[in-house]
Amino acid sequence: MTNRVTDEKLKEMLSSMPKVQDTQTKEELYQKLQDVSKSPKKRKRTSKKPWLVPTLASVSLLCVLILIVPSMLSNNQGSYESSGSESSKLDTTEESIVPDRSTTIKKADELDDMKQDKAAESNDQALIGQSEMEKSPQSMLIQKVPEQVSLVHLAAMDPSAQVIIPITLIDSTNPIVDETYYNQMDNYIHKEDGLVPFDFQNITFNLLLEKDEVQITIPEEFQLQAGSALQTMFNRLLSAMFAPYGVERINLEGNTNLGDMGNIDSFKVVDPLANSAFKVYQYQEDTRPFLVPIHYQSYTSIQSALVDMKVEAPQFNIEATIPENITFDVQEDGETVTISFTEVNDLKANQRTLTMLESMLLTAKSFGYESVHFEQLPFKQIGPYDVTEPIPVPVAMNPEQLH
Repeated sequence: MTNRVTDEKLKEMLSSMPKVQDTQTKEELYQKLQDVSKSPKKRKRTSKKPWLVPTLASVSLLCVLILIVPSMLSNNQGSYESSGSESSKLDTTEESIVPDRSTTIKKADELDDMKQDKAAESNDQALIGQSEMEKSPQSMLIQKVPEQVSLVHLAAMDPSAQVIIPITLIDSTNPIVDETYYNQMDNYIHKEDGLVPFDFQNITFNLLLEKDEVQITIPEEFQLQAGSALQTMFNRLLSAMFAPYGVERINLEGNTNLGDMGNIDSFKVVDPLANSAFKVYQYQEDTRPFLVPIHYQSYTSIQSALVDMKVEAPQFNIEATIPENITFDVQEDGETVTISFTEVNDLKANQRTLTMLESMLLTAKSFGYESVHFEQLPFKQIGPYDVTEPIPVPVAMNPEQLH
């Protein structure tokens, strides 16, 4: 009875409530109920592992990027290469280098190689420059004598005993020339250069330069074969050695029987370098060259001597000092001779030209001139000479430094 009243009461109460209209379909209502029933569980899982979903999302995104980015870069590189603009080419280079480490290393290696090649090339140029400086023209003359320095004049001959080879020793430790150098002459004449010392062995020298004389003592065993070239060279070599000091006479003591020269006690010094043409004596290609007088020929003028300096004598290892294609005019004016070149196309400021000019200076000196003025040369300086001004003739030739 109680339940019935209650049910009726309940119905009455429900009927008295305001009406509510719901336009949702059964399916929509069902879905909402499902969502309500599931939401507590979902919130519960989320509360326990809040990092899981972001992590999975990041991993997924990274995988997608790994797959997509190389393709995009490849496409971009292809499009940049087809572009003609400078900025597009620069972007392509930068983008292509970033992902490819092997390419970067290769480029760096190539750059290092280029730097090394440039350094090597610079080194080679420096060596070439040094080599060119080492090959700069070398003078074969002495222009003046420094104070406290002595010049010792020696002379040798070639193996055929036809050529006189003057040598000048430079001694900065002894300002006075004495007979010591001459009594030890063989020590200063280098046979490897094709120089042959005269056999002055056991002959002693005594220099009396204040009297313009030299005294030599000849041992009994000394002999000169009559009619030989050595007999002629005996006189000429002694004259070549002592004429530069102003010596006028050589006195003899001891065995004075000198073959065709007979028994003499002295002879007058005759300078064998006078009125001579000067050429180059070089025994072999790799030996030292020497300027030498051509004493076995006679010249009537400096002009004839200069012309003959174009002629070689290979049988005596004599080389011409003036090239055949060089032409010039000679004018004499007192103590100065002027040599004007008319063909200078092949003249360079090198060793060959310097040797030519120095041989001309010696030839001018042998004919009594004090200076030479060279004209129409294609350069202003060669070796130690300013060729725009008259050049004094030298004091000696073929120098060799002792100390």
